Amino acid sequence: MKSGNYTEKILNRRKALMVLLIISILASVFCIDFPVNAAGTRQGVINGTGVNVRNGSGTYTTTVIGQLTSGDSVVINYDEKDVDGDLWYNVTCQAKGITGYVFNKYVSISVDYTYDGDFESYLNAQGFPESYKPYLRQLHQKYPKWIFTVDRINMNFADVVAGEASAFARNLTPANNWDWCKSTASGAYDWGTNTWTPLDNGSWVAASDAIISYYMDPRNFLDETKVFMFENLSYNPAYHTLAGVESICAGTFMDKAYPVEGTTYPAMIMEAARQSGVSPYYLASSILQEHGTDGNSALISGTYSGYSGYYNFYNIGASGKGSAAIIANGLTTAKNNGWNSRYKSIVGGAKWFADGYLSQGQDTVYYKKFDLIGNLYTHQYMQNIAAAKSEASIMAGAYTQTMKQNTALVFKIPVYNNMPGSAVTAPASNLNPNNMLKSLSVSGYNLTPTFKYHTNAYSLNVANSVTSVNISASPVAGTSRVSGTGTKSLSVGANTFNIDVTAENGKTNRYIITIVRANGSSGGNSSGGGSSTGGSGTNTGSTTSKISIGYKTSTSGSTKIITGVSPGTSVGAASSKINANGNVIKYYDKNGKEISGSSVLSTGTTVKEFDSTGSKMLSSYQIVIYGDINGDGQVDARDIIGMRLDILGYTKLSGPMLTAADVNHDGKFDARDIIGMRLDILGYTKISQ
Repeated sequence: MKSGNYTEKILNRRKALMVLLIISILASVFCIDFPVNAAGTRQGVINGTGVNVRNGSGTYTTTVIGQLTSGDSVVINYDEKDVDGDLWYNVTCQAKGITGYVFNKYVSISVDYTYDGDFESYLNAQGFPESYKPYLRQLHQKYPKWIFTVDRINMNFADVVAGEASAFARNLTPANNWDWCKSTASGAYDWGTNTWTPLDNGSWVAASDAIISYYMDPRNFLDETKVFMFENLSYNPAYHTLAGVESICAGTFMDKAYPVEGTTYPAMIMEAARQSGVSPYYLASSILQEHGTDGNSALISGTYSGYSGYYNFYNIGASGKGSAAIIANGLTTAKNNGWNSRYKSIVGGAKWFADGYLSQGQDTVYYKKFDLIGNLYTHQYMQNIAAAKSEASIMAGAYTQTMKQNTALVFKIPVYNNMPGSAVTAPASNLNPNNMLKSLSVSGYNLTPTFKYHTNAYSLNVANSVTSVNISASPVAGTSRVSGTGTKSLSVGANTFNIDVTAENGKTNRYIITIVRANGSSGGNSSGGGSSTGGSGTNTGSTTSKISIGYKTSTSGSTKIITGVSPGTSVGAASSKINANGNVIKYYDKNGKEISGSSVLSTGTTVKEFDSTGSKMLSSYQIVIYGDINGDGQVDARDIIGMRLDILGYTKLSGPMLTAADVNHDGKFDARDIIGMRLDILGYTKISQ
């Protein structure tokens, strides 16, 4: 079930920009000063590299006018929120002569914190890590009545992120989001076309591990707006008021000015809160998050064909492939629950949330998105990775400054084991990951094998009379850079040429062409493919192994093993160390499927050497990456789980996987290897490959 109406957001941005344009014109004509957040000038320091400075708040319709970098001092002129509710600072960097808008996360405010010994003792007693405290001190300085409690999650942060990212399409991001936000996992992305697989209604794609990590780190959201994703969602009549609900609904289809079913939407929402025990501010925010400010969704129209008179205000059960399936599934849920009026849907949906989430301990917007109870990661209300942040911004708007100052709001903030030393950062620029070739050729010749973007090693035989060739290549993505092409001189024998494709994000993929020029006493097949013998016209390849391996090699029984390969090494990168010298090298994953290009080498990958025609196998090696016991090419928490399962007797490791488990190289696999794995993942030591 996704959350968010992207089209509505775009329309709202355009409306907001039009209002700002009108205001600026009035200000210039009548010399009117429109102050924004006149809280006084503050000092700040930039805390990121290549931080964009824009001509307005937000990223979608503004222009980059310059960049600042870590350590640059700025004067914060005023605050301004974009149409999504995200906070931006209008800053001036006098050293670089630039004034513009910078996203708040990239500015560390130099505010004098009045030391509060009782609050410091409270933070220590709660068990907040030092990396949380600067954010909480700022909030306490402004809202001293707010209460922050630690919710200790007894799991490693890296394990939780890996678990959350383990299922395809569990988390979605808008299809037109920055590329680093989108997953490049199998099924989510086509490297050959530089396109992402459309999901849900077609405007969403699978979210990347990087953005999941960012949104799961609570420290990224400890400001006075987004902290509301940690607010307890229980109804509290002491400060949850009808006026607060009306402020959330103002200017939307739920405005109190629009009567509906003999009452108003805010009144319905307050009644839903009283009956369910769920915060009315959350209920109102959730409806707007699901259906936008215009409320023109078929799920709440009451007129959808086959489901006339039924409503689903919280999009409960509204999931599936394509908009038709989403609507049908959501309205089937409404019909099964008897939600045949707006009132019944709003009240009934609130009770459904109370029974299914609030009573289960998923009592904040953060936990509604990220399930850390029971069967982990499975009971999650929305797929939109940014939904918790969006709902928090709406909820924060329900409170006036007076209410915030005088109300003891309670925020339950997760703290994980072994968190990074500082908050997970998001890249400041949009960088495409594609480092594949769309075409690769040698003018006048045929490569062996036929070019495919995911195959990295090629060979070609030419006559002795051929002294040079011309290599051409073009990348899949226009943002990538290609090097190693052009006219190349040939020596007699094997000539190896590397064609490197560097993606916009800086990661390089290598293609290798080995061209064998015949010596003067033998003919050569100038059309490529093999060498000619006698006059028979039959092409035959070498029957002698010529493979050279720049990694460590050994033998285990009858199996030849390659070690020394770093986790995350691609086939393309390994090709610079594993050379066929005129023969053909092919790579196969642990399931026997041929891989190439950016595919990652892993424990269980088989490297096979064939003759120059690619038809006769001459040698075979298996790769072992110490610590990678599940064969995904990485060393992470999932490998520790596999090691534990073996020691406990639930599963048994064998073959290269068992060899990979011996991370301390003492010839056996035991608990000490698990300790070595943990030290590697935490960054204290590195497993020797």
